[in-house]
Amino acid sequence: MSDVQDPPADFEPRVPPPPPADQAVNRALIGGLLAALVGGVAWAAIVMATKYEVGFVAWAVGGLVGFAMSRATPSRGQALGTLAALLAGLGLVVGKVLIVTVGTQQQAVLEVEADPELLAQAGLHDLRLTDAMPDHLEERLDALGFNDTIPDALWGEMMAAGTDHATGSGPDEQRRVAAQYAEFLLSNVGLFERFRSQLSPWDLLWFGLAVTTAWRFMRGRDTELVAEAAE
Repeated sequence: MSDVQDPPADFEPRVPPPPPADQAVNRALIGGLLAALVGGVAWAAIVMATKYEVGFVAWAVGGLVGFAMSRATPSRGQALGTLAALLAGLGLVVGKVLIVTVGTQQQAVLEVEADPELLAQAGLHDLRLTDAMPDHLEERLDALGFNDTIPDALWGEMMAAGTDHATGSGPDEQRRVAAQYAEFLLSNVGLFERFRSQLSPWDLLWFGLAVTTAWRFMRGRDTELVAEAAE
């Protein structure tokens, strides 16, 4: 015969109380931040892989941030909506910076390789950096005064030497020379200027939709406590 007794009819199991509202909100902010960073990096990776800025993915970053925060806390309010919008904007800025820095570098390398004049300049740039300029050209350059312009004939020979240098050592060396010259060209343009030049009206549209979506997820009513929401 068992000693286990049945619970009384009015017995109610003890349910752990919900976490305090501030802890839930903190978890929501952490989750929103992680979602923003993951979403921004994923958007940049898709853009760099497809060579096309898929706007719907940028919009989805806002939905991802709002969803992550809404799952972490039942609290809603204008303040949480604003924080969700800010986090979505942060994720998009991170993604755009990656696109501008890495994606623009890749695009610049392709443009240098595709343009014979730029490729010749890239080869010439590498010759000057490595002190590998042909002696007869180096001597004629040294003979010029500080303010003298390079004669067209000499410049033509230099460009020919640059082309031979860039294209004569195989595709891997050509890519290295092109990448080096692309980095040199981009180094003269600041990150902010590159970021601003890459922004388009479509970017602003998708950014606005993403931020608005995140805000709508979390604005709700001004209910700050789990206990109040349960009541």
